[in-house]
Parts: sequence; structure tokens; C-alpha cells
Amino acid sequence: RVACDRLDCPVWDIPTSHEFVDWLFEEQRTATVTDLSGSEITRSLTRYVKEHVGGTPFEIIEFTKLLRDLGHVNLNQVSGRVVATRPVAKAIHAGRSLLDTIRARLAYLDGAAPEIGHLLRAVGHFDDAVPYGLFAHLRQKLVGSVSDDALAQTGFLVIPEPAFAMRNTEVRFQHEHYFQAIQRETPNHSDVQRYVSLYLDWLSEQHELSLDDQFLLARARLQQDGTLWEERKAELGSVIKRAAQAQQVAIQMRAVRLMVDTFAWSKAGKERLTIADMASAALQEVALCETLVDSGDRILADQRLQRALTILENLSHGRAPNELEDLPSLFLARIRHLCTRVQALRNNGETARALAVAR
Repeated sequence: RVACDRLDCPVWDIPTSHEFVDWLFEEQRTATVTDLSGSEITRSLTRYVKEHVGGTPFEIIEFTKLLRDLGHVNLNQVSGRVVATRPVAKAIHAGRSLLDTIRARLAYLDGAAPEIGHLLRAVGHFDDAVPYGLFAHLRQKLVGSVSDDALAQTGFLVIPEPAFAMRNTEVRFQHEHYFQAIQRETPNHSDVQRYVSLYLDWLSEQHELSLDDQFLLARARLQQDGTLWEERKAELGSVIKRAAQAQQVAIQMRAVRLMVDTFAWSKAGKERLTIADMASAALQEVALCETLVDSGDRILADQRLQRALTILENLSHGRAPNELEDLPSLFLARIRHLCTRVQALRNNGETARALAVAR
């Protein structure tokens, strides 16, 4: 599920990248806050960007946003270019990649405006977009009096005007890399429980929950302290059933993926589930991977099938005698996995590997 914009830009060669940096910086024509002239500050900053940033326009632009956050440049709202105001006196702690720069911007917010950092992480805790009503709830609870301008200046979110916000209107990240940077963080337990509690509070106030809302509720309950294993499993299973009945394949497959990852292939799942349960989960995994193959995500499908096959091969060891009667269903599930993996490899052009698996 991607509600926010995807970025797909080839890496530029060094001359093209440097030419773009030179164009991006406007000449400073007013008085500066240092003894250096505007031209000297501009040359200093363009040289720093060329030496420390990767080779795509998105990496360069995001780094200039970090420079703006740190007070080194201003943004010309008319031209979309930047004006150098202060040279870099000490090294900026950011890697060359786009995600590294975004992480550095989030770290800056953690110091300068921690409540905005919390809001961004709460919005991106589950998905790359949230309903406007949920966003308003999160904002009220987490940032209080922060102005619209302060929130907009970060550039992380696309927020509709309240007057035009309908029930299905979403607040989304400006592009997917902002969301991915947040998803790759490891939040502490107390923050997770705080975000989950806010989500559950908002969901409990809704008179009617859409299928998307029901899936969000099931995911929040998965992370809530004190929720019983069987309750979590039943809620997620109910979402899968309703999505199948409504022919909402996207939600169904996302819920299936979460189900098998949480309740089957995890360490706790392998310890709790019977062979019959695991065989059922294996067939759900096959359905998921067939969908991935059809959508073109064949490499992920092969990785998931390979992991599942490894688990299934070792599943019968140490099981009670009364469970061994379910081994035929497990065997059939393995056959389905192997067939689907062969299909994924063949569709990905890996004929030799497909033949090896088939043998």
C-alpha cells in the first residue's frame, strides 16, 4: 500500500549533479550575518554539498532542506531555489544517501521540536497515510499549540485544508522515503504504547468502521500490551474473512502477510500452533505469494516461500504422536509452496534455480 508519492530517479553523473547544485543556489544580494560576502558563502555551501551528498536531485534537495533546518540557507518561495546565509562551520552528521539525510532531519526535530517528531512518527507508525480525523486527533494529543506554518515548514506531510477534508480524506507523507525512514526506526516501548493507545481511542469513537479501519484496529491490538494471543489472532482472522467476502484483495493479502508472520513463522507461533494450524498458514502464504508473483514482486515471493519451506521441513521434529496424522496436509502444503516458488523463479528469469527446485 503506497498512498504517498514514489520517487524513482536515476543517479546523475558528477558533472550533471554539480551543475544542478550550482543552479539550485541563488546569489545572495543582501547583507550577510558574517564577514563573508554573499558569493563567498554561496561558494562555500555549494562546495560542501558537492562533497557530501549523493548523485540524485532528491538527495541534493533533501540536503538543502537540512541546511535550511540548521539555519544555513533560506528557501525562495517564488523561484523554488535556495539562498545561502551562513557557511558550514562544523561537519553535519548526515550520510550521503537520501534516507541518511532524512534521519538527520528527524534528529534535528527531536532536539528543536520534539513534539513534531512524535507526531510524524505517530502518523507513520502503521501506514504512509492516515484519515484526516485520526491526524487531527493525533495532532491535538501530541503537538498542542504548534502552528500550521511550523508543521508545514517541515515538508514531511501533505495536509489538506480542514474545510475540504471529508471522512475519506487522508493526510499522507510527501513521498515514500519519509515514511520508510520512520518505519526503519526502532521506537521505544513506551512510545509504541502511546501511539497505539491514541489510535485505539480514535477508533473507539467512530460510529462505523470501514474495512481499512478494522484492519488498523487489528494491527493496533496486536501491539497493545495485555491483549491475549487468541484475541489478537481472532481479530486479524476476522479481517481476512471480511476482506475475502468483500473481494478486497489488497487488504486481504496484507492481513494474511501479517497473520502468517506473527502467528505462524514467528518463534512464538512455531511453539504454539499445531501441525494442522501450520499447514493452514502455509496455504495462506501460498495465496499471498501467488498474489506477489502476479503483481511482479517475484523476488519477495521467492524469499518468503524459501523461508516458509525451511520452517515446514523442520516442523515435524519433536511433535506429539497424535499430531503426526496431520502430516499429509503438511506435505501437500509443501508441494504447493514448491510449485509456487518454481513459478516465481521462472517468471523472474531464473530458469536454472527453478529447475533445481523442481527436481
